[in-house]
Amino acid sequence: MKSRFLLLLVLLLMVSCKDNILSDKIDTEGSIEEYQSESQSVAKTEGLADLNWLLGIWENKEDDMLSRDLWRKKDGNTFNGFSFRLYKKDTVFAEKMLLQKIHNDIRLTVISIDQTPEERVSYNLVSSKKKEFIFENKSREFPKRIAYKYVNDKSLHTWIEGTVLGENEKMEYRFTRKK
Repeated sequence: MKSRFLLLLVLLLMVSCKDNILSDKIDTEGSIEEYQSESQSVAKTEGLADLNWLLGIWENKEDDMLSRDLWRKKDGNTFNGFSFRLYKKDTVFAEKMLLQKIHNDIRLTVISIDQTPEERVSYNLVSSKKKEFIFENKSREFPKRIAYKYVNDKSLHTWIEGTVLGENEKMEYRFTRKK
């Protein structure tokens, strides 16, 4: 009886954790007016419809490293994302992402799992052509730019770039759609 109760408790915890990790509710303290006043975006779009192809589960496998990005549509102006990286079976990186249309601007906000909402970093869409979307935050060293490029229905090319110790650095990832 005791072991059944323990098994049930573990299963409930697993389901609860899964729902929290993949939840549509990413902490978005702060008002739209605050976002608008910070906005310096150059690229303008009609909404997030041009980025609908990003929705779903994307995966990148390299040796013992597995990276996965999950994107869900909250509403017409907001996509929620979650990204994590596993080395063998250990989580070495995790972050939440928020892609929002605010008035005429598109903003990508990144919140690392170990950060408070005040430490989140936002990037403004500065270029959107040929299904390549580049977000930039000029006040950051690295990453200064985050890019997503649609290759086809099953392939996504992303990269981050900026300056590390005075040198230009670029890290590229090629993802495959899993769902």
